[in-house]
Amino acid sequence: GRQIAERKHEPALFAAPLGLKDVRLVLAAADTLRVPLPTAGLAHDNLLAAIAAGRGGEDWTVAAAMAQERAGLDRRK
Repeated sequence: GRQIAERKHEPALFAAPLGLKDVRLVLAAADTLRVPLPTAGLAHDNLLAAIAAGRGGEDWTVAAAMAQERAGLDRRK
């Protein structure tokens, strides 16, 4: 939580691509069990957006920053 609040995503303790891999595993398991996980889908999309934006070397908490940026709430500007 502190990393997200402080927008401190480096150094990566658990890089975004690893988080994306885990979210994909969770979504696959949920699909097999026919269990909807809408917030996991959001995490997937935000991690994928971060990696596409060249932020794959940052900690997986960058997903929260991407959610803020995509909502127009980027406090860095």
